[in-house]
Amino acid sequence: MAQWSDWVASAEGSIHLFILAAQAHHRLVRIHPFVDGNGRTARLVMNLLHMRRGYQPTVILCANRRQYYSVLAKADSGNNEALENFVGRAVENSLNLYIEACKPVIKSPKPEEKWIPLRDACIGTPYSQEYISLLARLGRIEATKRSRNWYTTRKAIKVYQESI
Repeated sequence: MAQWSDWVASAEGSIHLFILAAQAHHRLVRIHPFVDGNGRTARLVMNLLHMRRGYQPTVILCANRRQYYSVLAKADSGNNEALENFVGRAVENSLNLYIEACKPVIKSPKPEEKWIPLRDACIGTPYSQEYISLLARLGRIEATKRSRNWYTTRKAIKVYQESI
């Protein structure tokens, strides 16, 4: 644990915060210092690192548990990139939830600005739900993932159509 703590302290200024948090999380889980609660403790440490630098807590959803275990196993094999990307996406999703929760709702959004599931967004467009999902995953349209479902707006679809 002393080596882990020394590593965190020395790496803190030399690597990107989210990579540091992901690797610190993995290294703590790998040490497995407690009988129970190692994963929870590692996620708390990850969030402590984020919050000390002004970021919101990062939520790893229960719906993503299988993927979480999979990327941890890959990190055990030396592939840290999968875990780092997973944590990065969790940070982004948590930030989106935080921003959305903090926005004051003064008036209802226009119909074209309401967040709708992709299955509804494809209605009336030449695109399938699978194609819009691909666009969302590639960042080609404004979209957000909540739990297991992607959401976008009709305005985002229109902006994409006008861009091609």
